[in-house]
Amino acid sequence: MRIRAQNLIITNMVNYYPANLPRVRAIVCLTGLAGALGAAATLITFVVATDISREPAHLAFAPALHFGAAGGLAGVLIIWPIASWLSKDKAAHSFREWLMVGLVFSIFLPFLTGAFLPASQVFLGLSLGIIQPGELFSSLLSSFFRIPVEMIVHVTQGILIGLLAGAVLATGAWILDQVNWSRSAVIADVGPWTVATVLGTGALVLALFGSPEILTRLG
Repeated sequence: MRIRAQNLIITNMVNYYPANLPRVRAIVCLTGLAGALGAAATLITFVVATDISREPAHLAFAPALHFGAAGGLAGVLIIWPIASWLSKDKAAHSFREWLMVGLVFSIFLPFLTGAFLPASQVFLGLSLGIIQPGELFSSLLSSFFRIPVEMIVHVTQGILIGLLAGAVLATGAWILDQVNWSRSAVIADVGPWTVATVLGTGALVLALFGSPEILTRLG
């Protein structure tokens, strides 16, 4: 009886993964793309928000890593539940639906990123030695009270960049969705990863190495 139960569990697992592979692939690719766009949008927002008396410039490595992570996490948390819900249909969705997803993404991204920035500033201070390990908890607690202000500031500075990121996400997600549910096994297997990698990497490269003067025009 025990062996039969184990065999049944193994059989169900073997049957589950191939049947749900397109759905899992769609969720992973869409979430990864959203994370990359969230990180890129945050980094570009900091370039756009450079004080008018100074030349626009990219963030140094450490701030870019921590603040970009805040934006990436925000993007992931916004899209993951949406992608999980939409993929239950196991079929491609219309561009109108993805346009709505992009609009939701563009609205919530600056808000959620702003909520994560105070904590990311604490971890940045920890990595630079400004904050000592013993001060981590109290610093995180203090950062919690800065969330409303950071949200307002980041939304004010990053709403246009968020809209652009939402437009890219909507277009990329629609293309990714179409190829993911393609009847061609080759296109379905390779297409989603290609779309997510090209768009996500392209956005990050632009945010990290694009001309600051050009990036400021986006905001």
